[in-house]
Amino acid sequence: MFSSKTARSLKLSLVAWHFLSFAVGCGDSPPHQTGDRYSGASTSGSSPKDSKSTNQKLAGIGKPSDGSTPNSTAPNPSENDSGKQLVIYFGGFLGCTNMFAEDATPIDSKIDILQKSTNIHTTTSHHREQILYMTCYTPDPDSIRVVEGRSPTKPYKTTIAEFAKQIEALRTSTDVATIAVIGHSYGGWSAIKFVSLLSDKWNFSGLITIDPISRVNCAPNDFINHVLNSPTKGCIESPKDFDSQTLQRIAAGTKKWQNFYQTQDPVLRASSIDVAENIVVKVDGDAGKAHTGILQMDELLAGVRALVSR
Repeated sequence: MFSSKTARSLKLSLVAWHFLSFAVGCGDSPPHQTGDRYSGASTSGSSPKDSKSTNQKLAGIGKPSDGSTPNSTAPNPSENDSGKQLVIYFGGFLGCTNMFAEDATPIDSKIDILQKSTNIHTTTSHHREQILYMTCYTPDPDSIRVVEGRSPTKPYKTTIAEFAKQIEALRTSTDVATIAVIGHSYGGWSAIKFVSLLSDKWNFSGLITIDPISRVNCAPNDFINHVLNSPTKGCIESPKDFDSQTLQRIAAGTKKWQNFYQTQDPVLRASSIDVAENIVVKVDGDAGKAHTGILQMDELLAGVRALVSR
């Protein structure tokens, strides 16, 4: 038998391993997976309502305050304009390359790999000029590191609120036709928070959240307690720190919100979001790596490519 001191050391090692494996994804091999989707699933864990076929396009992912249903299949007014396309990828906690250094950056991180795999500007010649931002978290959960563009530019440190102000200023100072937002893990929560801080004057292509985990209800200390002592519900469900009115406004404003999530990871997983089109992902292989394995899921990659190409 292990001594209590040795047992606790092993538990702390498990916490450190899981933090690194879910955020950085070191040594992940591409898993095999399948996906099931439905729309309007309850965040309380009840049975999904209004189930749809996997191949059926879903319209109406949320209701605005006037009670009407937005048409997610309707073309955006500026889709064919010559204005620029703004695309933002939000990475997760401990998701930066060189995350303990001053120059911690999203470049070459998991979120950058996702960007390079899905960004149509990376794989083809696209007719519209693009403004690209990527973000990630270091061990400091109160700030993010941001880079602009694909080149390894110097990252800068900011907060979600300040970043939203910076991007909001682009709407009037730059010829931006559309905006697309993608976020994984804490980055999924960041994407929701970020969009909630923008004005309703933006022309969205859409929003994609990938296994979103709440920065508020699954803070780093909560996660450690979750692994060592008792379950923390915020670490095994989608963010619940946004009220229904805010979520409905986000869904209406973004026109199409897709929420990809998995249920295999024993300590980090998300759940459905009422106003989103929910896609449940079944990731084969090591369940403890499903939180990062979801980033390699074919249906997810196709969904992000479709969003960025609009």
